[in-house]
Amino acid sequence: DGIETREYAFTSNRTATWSLDLANSIGFRSPRQSGALRGFADQPPTVLIEKPAAKRLDLAPHAKFPLEVSASDDLGVVSARVLASIDGGEWREGRAFGGLERPGVALWKGEDEIDLSLFALDSAREARFAVAVADAWRGPGDETHEVTSMPVTVTLALAAKSFGLQDLDEQVKSAKALIAEARKRLNDAVAPTESARN
Repeated sequence: DGIETREYAFTSNRTATWSLDLANSIGFRSPRQSGALRGFADQPPTVLIEKPAAKRLDLAPHAKFPLEVSASDDLGVVSARVLASIDGGEWREGRAFGGLERPGVALWKGEDEIDLSLFALDSAREARFAVAVADAWRGPGDETHEVTSMPVTVTLALAAKSFGLQDLDEQVKSAKALIAEARKRLNDAVAPTESARN
């Protein structure tokens, strides 16, 4: 009639066997069910802010900028939070991250937007933002595996360019670097050909 539960520590290199006997009050019993129970070591998640690509921005205190995040974990990402630090102060929780979708077996991706006007930035010179994710693992004291991304640092300036222009500058810089790399590889490939022809 009642359900009894028991707990015990289970290390990552241990193998045990579980069994289940079901019986009712008038003596009907089912065949015993059993199986192997193996522990494994859970790995903490990883999290990366993919956008903005530049991790240092100059923005006006009322500006907005996007956050695109990717996270991975072997068990599953269960929560994501936006963290903020103003002028080098302690990290504090801003709010829940906008949401993560699971495009792969162990991969989660999500998008959100930071609106600087929603933070108390009066006379502040700098603000840092990061994303913390936790997985489904629970330890004996109900602790979780939680990791925090590298932060995006925003220097506050009323005359700063918009995020769109700064992002375009960053894309141009990346494109120029790719072109330079392509030219170098082409020159490296041409040199042996010229030498062989000579």
